[in-house]
Order: sequence, then C-alpha cells, then structure tokens
Amino acid sequence: MGMDWYAWLSAARLDQAVAYEYALVFSRNELEADDLAYFDHEFLHSMGVSVAKHRLEILKLARRSRRRAGARREGRRERR
Repeated sequence: MGMDWYAWLSAARLDQAVAYEYALVFSRNELEADDLAYFDHEFLHSMGVSVAKHRLEILKLARRSRRRAGARREGRRERR
C-alpha cells in the first residue's frame, strides 16, 4: 500500500483543504515515503506548492518524519 499523503500532511500546520489538494498532487506523482529525503523548496514548488509557508511546513514535517524513522531503525538495531 502506498503512502497516505493526506494523513501525513494533516500533521502539518495546513488547512485541511490544502492538505487534501497537496495529497492528491503527491499521489498523482507517485511519490513514496522514501522520497521525503529529497523534498526541498524547489522540488515542492515544482509540484505546485506555490505558497512558501506551506513548503516550509511540509519540509519541517518531512524532517520530523525522517528523524522518527531513523530513531525506529536505531531502536531495532539495539534490540538485536
């Protein structure tokens, strides 16, 4: 199953309608969770995220998501 972009974007400080619109764009462009590492202002702008504040909120969320994913991987290594 692919990434639930709406659920993910709902954690950002975006209006629900805006989060839904961006989720559709991300899904239509076949983005996956692994692609978060490549998100930057230029990429998001090219995807149609024209409002700088929206790009900033998405990038902050992407950074938090990458940190959590890294912590989970580290926790699994420690349990081995």
